[in-house]
Amino acid sequence: MMTLKLFARKKFAHFFTHEDWVPNPSVNSYSLRIPLGKTKINSGKKVYLYMRQGDRYIYMNEGFETVKDNQIFYTAHFPFSGKISIK
Repeated sequence: MMTLKLFARKKFAHFFTHEDWVPNPSVNSYSLRIPLGKTKINSGKKVYLYMRQGDRYIYMNEGFETVKDNQIFYTAHFPFSGKISIK
């Protein structure tokens, strides 16, 4: 028996460390730029930000995301390791 995944979504995950954050002293925050390559973000996709704590990832609602062309920009009060997931 063959099963077709007609309505499956492609998932994109990008991992980053606290060293990838760039300090922005004028606003007293940090910014992160993530290039997406060929991945397109439209109104049907959602971007999730996760912070790494130990060996697991916790959903983080603290960052602020901006999508421009094929890049995602985040601004946060402190740098952290984690991942983004686009579904």
